[in-house]
Amino acid sequence: MLITPDMNGKGDSLNRDPWIRVVRTELKPPSLRDNTGDVDRVIKGLHKRIPGVIIIPEFSLIKRSPAILRDQGYDVGGRDAPPAHRA
Repeated sequence: MLITPDMNGKGDSLNRDPWIRVVRTELKPPSLRDNTGDVDRVIKGLHKRIPGVIIIPEFSLIKRSPAILRDQGYDVGGRDAPPAHRA
């Protein structure tokens, strides 16, 4: 995914660390009450961890996201990433 500061400059957290980094977020699986699409679910989870950024998913990730999310139990991120904080 491409993550960039938004146009009105609220992406301060990225300006301090402009290089690629791993961000871990735990997502709630789909349910009858929440049938949000997989990519939208990931984007919402990332916005909670990195507010004020524009997230543009790559097409290849969009196609693979359902399988990736289910395989990972909706716990998205790298092994070395700090655990996501529950709100």
